[in-house]
Amino acid sequence: MDNKINRTRLAGAKRGRGTLALVLAVAAGAAAPAASWADGYLAYNVGSARYTEDDLDKTVSLSSQYLTAGWMMQERLGLELRVGKTGDKEINVYGTAVEFSAPSMMGLYLRPVVPLNESLSLYASLGVSRVKRRATVDSWGMQIKVEETDSSLSGGVGIQMALGTKLMLNAEYMSWLLAKDVTLHGVTAGAGIRF
Repeated sequence: MDNKINRTRLAGAKRGRGTLALVLAVAAGAAAPAASWADGYLAYNVGSARYTEDDLDKTVSLSSQYLTAGWMMQERLGLELRVGKTGDKEINVYGTAVEFSAPSMMGLYLRPVVPLNESLSLYASLGVSRVKRRATVDSWGMQIKVEETDSSLSGGVGIQMALGTKLMLNAEYMSWLLAKDVTLHGVTAGAGIRF
């Protein structure tokens, strides 16, 4: 059984690397000569996330936060790196108190943008992510930690409002993890700056 699980995870990791290479290839081919580092931006988002797992009989609600560093390669296409984490949440698993969190969330995304008017635009984030999950149990005076890391396709949609030429606000839905037996997704709001 363990060998079967390991083969499945290895296959999933290989698919994730293949998807990452595809994202980078498309991004490199789409970059316009006119793009410059002046088209970069940083954003910080906070909100809530929901975690589900086949082995759990409940959905875990968590706080979440992440930082986005992006570059608009063209007027309507960007490339983003996102790094974040969730807060800790104590849950009851079959009568045992378990402290759960996702202490590391990373993703690389293409970001197509559809302007609605001069200040509002819709966007999508399409790419791959890598999420570390941690469960901690205190038992008989000892602390036991179990960590697992999964890679998967990832994406989301959002709306952004420009406040002048430098500042912006956003609200978005993001799915960080879409593995076979686990999901992590949520809604956040944030603010950013162009440079």
